[in-house]
Amino acid sequence: MKHDFKSIKYITSCVVLAVLINGCSYKNLDVNNSTEFSIVKNKEENNGLYDYERYLITKIDEKSPEANKFSFSETEYLVTKGDHTISVVIDFNRNIPVKVGTETLQQIGPYVAEISINKNFNPGQKLKINGHIYPVDKLVGIWIEDDSTGRKVSDEVKVKFRSVTLGEVMQNTYIPSP
Repeated sequence: MKHDFKSIKYITSCVVLAVLINGCSYKNLDVNNSTEFSIVKNKEENNGLYDYERYLITKIDEKSPEANKFSFSETEYLVTKGDHTISVVIDFNRNIPVKVGTETLQQIGPYVAEISINKNFNPGQKLKINGHIYPVDKLVGIWIEDDSTGRKVSDEVKVKFRSVTLGEVMQNTYIPSP
């Protein structure tokens, strides 16, 4: 039986390349022992159609976070050691108290805010974006915390949120694409 040497060489090269690519992928990276990388992830909390909170990373140092994707999950991103700016869109829906004359009414969202937070990342950290909504002041605050302990590792940064128009909801334009 005669084998075509070029075919065997081609198949062998493809197998070796596939093994190298898989062996060097992020999914095999041990972040706990890394000297170069940390992981930062989104926060998504859904308690129903009219009660949800999402803190979505839209940029890392003004670049799409897709380039930093750590896992097949849409929520984890690699960040190299050093200072970085993380841009976040906060998207939530809650009943917010609104003062009208002497009465307080409940105004349904959704609401949105955009904010950036700076942090010096150390290698081996597993972090997440977290935040708090201050409805009376119409503010949302975000910080970065340790994913396993919940301990804050950055200062809280606050920004005003705004209600989203029906047109923005229908066209899905109130959350910028990365």
